[in-house]
Amino acid sequence: MNIFKCTESQPHWFVTDRKPIKCVNCGKKEVKPSMFGMPTQEAWESGKYHIAGCQPDFPKHRTWGCRQCNAAFFKDTPRNRDALGGIVPWQWRKDDDKKPPKYYTQQCEEIPF
Repeated sequence: MNIFKCTESQPHWFVTDRKPIKCVNCGKKEVKPSMFGMPTQEAWESGKYHIAGCQPDFPKHRTWGCRQCNAAFFKDTPRNRDALGGIVPWQWRKDDDKKPPKYYTQQCEEIPF
């Protein structure tokens, strides 16, 4: 599994190719699928979801979140790489086979996990 720390301004934002078992920020096993918006009472009480609230993190909502420390984990896709790299939404790539922009791999720090 590859986990990258992706921005200097948001130290608890990570890009990963799959859902991590343990949070790299706090070390707890509380990484769950992230839910955007108002949850139902059943979803809130179940503990199966990271409740992110009503404001999205960035142009694309996080895929997973840590319930303990609120760390954000984004799925490693070309679209998310473009958004994290500062490309405006109408210029995001639609092809999954293209290589990531140079600035993305230079800015991010790989975290051994």
